[in-house]
Amino acid sequence: MAERAAGVVDAATARAALREPSAALLRALARRIDELRFQDPLAAFEVAEVALRALDHLPPEDRRPALRFALSTAYGSACRATARFEAAERALLMAARVARRGDARQRAEVADRLAYLRADQGREAETRMLIKFFLDQARPRGGAELGRRLTDAASIMTRFRDYGAVAEFATEALVHLPPNGDRYHLAALADLARARLGSPGRKSLLTGLGIVERTLQGVDRDSFPWLRLHWIAGNLLRCRPLRRHAEALDALEIARAGIDRKGDPFDRALLVLDLAELHLDRGVPDSARDLARESFGVLNKLRNWPEAYRALRTFYRAATELKLEPSVLDSVRQRLLSARR
Repeated sequence: MAERAAGVVDAATARAALREPSAALLRALARRIDELRFQDPLAAFEVAEVALRALDHLPPEDRRPALRFALSTAYGSACRATARFEAAERALLMAARVARRGDARQRAEVADRLAYLRADQGREAETRMLIKFFLDQARPRGGAELGRRLTDAASIMTRFRDYGAVAEFATEALVHLPPNGDRYHLAALADLARARLGSPGRKSLLTGLGIVERTLQGVDRDSFPWLRLHWIAGNLLRCRPLRRHAEALDALEIARAGIDRKGDPFDRALLVLDLAELHLDRGVPDSARDLARESFGVLNKLRNWPEAYRALRTFYRAATELKLEPSVLDSVRQRLLSARR
């Protein structure tokens, strides 16, 4: 079953694999969805939808709470990764309802995934409470399980740009995780690099770049982690103590090419803003305005989020009226982050 699930990469291959659905195959698919959402969030969401429909066609005796829990948590996280926040909330609350009474691991799993959602919604106090809860559950067991939870805590706190907490959690995670290049190990390294944006001295930025370069060696080319690492590298390179603009542009353009295909509208918009700011830093405002014209399609993708749509319109209007400057970009970025939450 694991081999059949591993071959699933989109909705079409999921439907083909599920011509003869079984509980074992759906359990394997739940794990596959969690892997896929780090590589291609939209594909993970579509596979999760197919898997949930297949669950309803199993015999009643096979629709056990543990299976529904696994699929609901995977679906909830895939919804969140594609900015479908209301659907994510419903799925995770469903998982909480079907969790086994007194099962500390399942309660921690729901809390972990809810913390990601609450962070994306900007609910910082609740996010921190959930992080404390799932870490308290994991600490007595220690080992790789604690390392994975600490990695999640680090990634979650990047939403609030609390780079001190990010560095603390990621550093502790690497103590507990085996250096095997799995997604948790790579994510902890990426977050440790990202934390360097919080203290942008030259030495700190170079350390972050070194972490990115080493981490890229263990990441599949064109996967979502690979693209995000280039995004991190581009932002490190463009910081004032380095100002390696040509390299920053190359890194951000690599990230943009993939995230335009795989990312949600918010990621696409935020990356455009980072590129526009780099062009202004380089002293080529015409390139920033050209970027605005080239990426106008991103605006249309945000029509379902009125606040985000209005924020990005400010960017395009400023570009058209030749009034694009860093303060405008910073304001638009903050409004986009708020709208995403």
